Amino acid sequence: MFFIDENEDQIHASSPRDLISQFTDILTKGDIFHVEKFSVSKINGTYRPIFYGEYKIYFKNDTITKRFEDKTVPIPLYKFSFIEFNEIPNRYNQPKYLSGTHY
Repeated sequence: MFFIDENEDQIHASSPRDLISQFTDILTKGDIFHVEKFSVSKINGTYRPIFYGEYKIYFKNDTITKRFEDKTVPIPLYKFSFIEFNEIPNRYNQPKYLSGTHY
């Protein structure tokens, strides 16, 4: 999952498989959340779904998530990181940054 704030900064977040059900009903796309008691560490995997992301949030069994009811906070629902068309071939077989097309 991805989080985005009012400054359009993004961070990748994940949860261990055995904890997913703990957050499924609470975390819904488009809502605003307050999150406490999580870990942050440098991304060391083979891919980064967020181009400028160096860190990742890890939910734990004591992570607290609360839905923020004030919908007037100006947080965008989407963010895109575009690259020049001629740069697309440079990403071929480079799984670190995920590339896709949207129509």
